[in-house]
Amino acid sequence: MAEDHTEERMNFIIEQQARFAVDMQLLQQSVKELGQKQAHTDDMLRGLVDVSMSLARHVEEMDQRLNRLADFQEHSDQRLDMVADLLRQHLESHHGVGGKRLQE
Repeated sequence: MAEDHTEERMNFIIEQQARFAVDMQLLQQSVKELGQKQAHTDDMLRGLVDVSMSLARHVEEMDQRLNRLADFQEHSDQRLDMVADLLRQHLESHHGVGGKRLQE
């Protein structure tokens, strides 16, 4: 009987070792797959960072262009006011029309 008990223990240990080996193989495969997925995720994240940086540069450039356009518009408004003043002066001096500002 002692031999049966020892043999049962040995079979149990062997069985546990076999299960452990299978579990380790599955775990190693899972780790490998996760590593591959992580590498893919890292690549995608790098791409997103690149796109974000590019968009930030474009937004900054657009902001600068809009500021230049606003400056140009301000100068155009000033020049248009000057033309309106000249026209008003001309009308006052040559046609007797005066005192009223031209519609803007």
